[in-house]
Amino acid sequence: MSDEAWFAGLFEGEGTITITRSGRRGYTRPLVQLMMTDFDVVEMFAARWPGGVLWTMQPKGNARLALGWRLQSRPGIRHFLADLGPEFRTERVRIKAALLLEDIDARVQGIKDPAYLVACNERREKMRALNKRGAA
Repeated sequence: MSDEAWFAGLFEGEGTITITRSGRRGYTRPLVQLMMTDFDVVEMFAARWPGGVLWTMQPKGNARLALGWRLQSRPGIRHFLADLGPEFRTERVRIKAALLLEDIDARVQGIKDPAYLVACNERREKMRALNKRGAA
């Protein structure tokens, strides 16, 4: 098994590909992230795809401290998906990766056209439907 296949399998099970809201004006932003209690694995992602943000989170109750890794830059996400995309096994994750790349390609810095915001939010809603618990 190649390193990329291992990383892809782990990310498919534990990671997230999404489009989030960004600010009050209706803008959106691409995001990939991974959160686990196994710090070594998260640090391996951060070493392999640098430029991501690392943070810790203490869940409620007696749950263990978790470490998160997040990529938000378009070049970083494009590089990450180019490396792992061919190794994704599930159709849903492949569709999410393609939708995120479509979103990145459609981005225009500083545009204030209402039609652009509508298109961004349509892609975000498609991604939300794909990320919904129990989605096929």
